[in-house]
Amino acid sequence: YVKTLQDVGVREGEAPVEAGGAVQLMTVHKSKGLEFPVVVIADAGYEPRGGTDSVLIDDDLGVLIGVSNSDGARPVAWRLASLKEAAKEDAEDRRLLYVAATRAKEKLVVSGHAKRTAKGALSLSGWLKRLGSVIGLDEVTLDGEITTPRALEVRCPGNAGPIACVLHPPRAAERSTVQVVRIPAPAAAPLTVPDLVAPLLTGGIEADHQPSAISYSLSRVWRVVPRAKRPSGPAWVVGKLVHEALRRWRFPDEDNFDVFLWPFALETGLADAVEIQATIREARRLLSHFQGHTLFAEIAAAERYHEVPSALPDDHGVIDLLYHTDAGWTVVDFKTDELRSEAEMREAIPREGYDVQLRRYADAVTAQLGHRPKALLVFLRVAGEVHVMELVGS
Repeated sequence: YVKTLQDVGVREGEAPVEAGGAVQLMTVHKSKGLEFPVVVIADAGYEPRGGTDSVLIDDDLGVLIGVSNSDGARPVAWRLASLKEAAKEDAEDRRLLYVAATRAKEKLVVSGHAKRTAKGALSLSGWLKRLGSVIGLDEVTLDGEITTPRALEVRCPGNAGPIACVLHPPRAAERSTVQVVRIPAPAAAPLTVPDLVAPLLTGGIEADHQPSAISYSLSRVWRVVPRAKRPSGPAWVVGKLVHEALRRWRFPDEDNFDVFLWPFALETGLADAVEIQATIREARRLLSHFQGHTLFAEIAAAERYHEVPSALPDDHGVIDLLYHTDAGWTVVDFKTDELRSEAEMREAIPREGYDVQLRRYADAVTAQLGHRPKALLVFLRVAGEVHVMELVGS
């Protein structure tokens, strides 16, 4: 199973797992915007080791070389830039800790190692040191060796709610561990859940269409459990497949179209063959509707450029499609949002900032080509129809 995951290039997850009893491992960056009933911050005592680079680039001071003189002293400018860099890293570390700790809805578990000084105090590091200073762990003094788990008295700042802290003795060849937890609510009855992981099915995929673990980087894995509330994968998975097809200008009337999309479905984290087939069918439906629209014929006959990098001084992005006809250049941004009506579509455009971003794309093209392009938002999923919106004054 693990070998198959490696073959399809599966990486860490970002979207919430919908199956009961499932656990997600993710970086703090990937967890932004998400919430979970229980969150564990593991190895909170970790502190990265590393010194300042010998060459630094500072916005004000320029390129600085940290060459030492005979006394071991380095240039003042380099030391100043080094202090500024350290301050930036410290601020980023605090922001990451805030994000990690605020992902928990009901219970936060913080686990990390600590050392005992000769005077019996706890020597903390990393995030555990930051948190420990708030609840008073840095003031704890231990009398004698720790041979059994010991509950420590800690203070509860503000309205943080009840906090429990337990110091566990070191096991063989292990460091002592401090575990800070919020006192849990009464335990619910144990749940009976089905097997979490089902075999990945890769049969029917041609070898030439297998995605490379090096070439493809999975942005998020939504789940690997085949028992879903919907017959197909979630909307963002359908959108991913549609965009992959549009990017390569591949459509359902071509041979082996399902074979072409199958590896991309695996990349998103879908594992069950029935769900993959249903998701591909939904992607086929959206693409077929687009093929029947008049805009498709115009684009198909035009000079096309897919996934075009867009750059302005204060904004960067990727344009889905830039094409050229006798009438000039056109920028297209495809959307696969599930919308029930044209009115809902018109509400979504300003709410999601689609119009603002498309105008930025048009600005970037204008700056490069010297001509203002037409800008189109193409919604592929509005009450079962394709809707094309041209931005007026774009």
